[in-house]
Amino acid sequence: MKVLVLALVMLPGQCLASEIDFKGLPFGTSKAEFQQAYPASASLCFNRDEIDANCCYLGTSFEMPTYADILPTSATACFIADKLESVEMSFYAGVFPAIVQAMAAKYGKPNSAADVVQNAFGAKFERTTKKWHAKHSTAYAIDHYPALDRATVMLMSSTYRAALRKPKPASKDL
Repeated sequence: MKVLVLALVMLPGQCLASEIDFKGLPFGTSKAEFQQAYPASASLCFNRDEIDANCCYLGTSFEMPTYADILPTSATACFIADKLESVEMSFYAGVFPAIVQAMAAKYGKPNSAADVVQNAFGAKFERTTKKWHAKHSTAYAIDHYPALDRATVMLMSSTYRAALRKPKPASKDL
């Protein structure tokens, strides 16, 4: 997943006039303020040690916030130094066009890219990526392949993007 994100960060793009946020909460919002708005996010958290982030699931079933009036299958918010820096949501692929349309209405026309990716078993499929870039934040909508029935929306600050780019020490947990 790290390689995927790094490759997407390098897509060329125009800068938006306004910053990307999550339902009106800008990146840099305190974890306490975020969890006040989304109380279910305090129930299950985990550490992403490789980027010094603490991530929390945004709830289950009816507690999960919608995005573009669509209920995600899962959603995670990540915090660095107790500040909101990233939100990642998964959806069924069938709603990808509606999500892109809603994001384009809010952020403008995205940059688009399509590429062929291959899984560990050798199967190849086309992945479509839409990208919106602001000065301090970036949004991605990714259709991994309609037959996989999975689409992802990633919203991230430049702080989170920089943490993903930092070289990681070799893992010793074999």
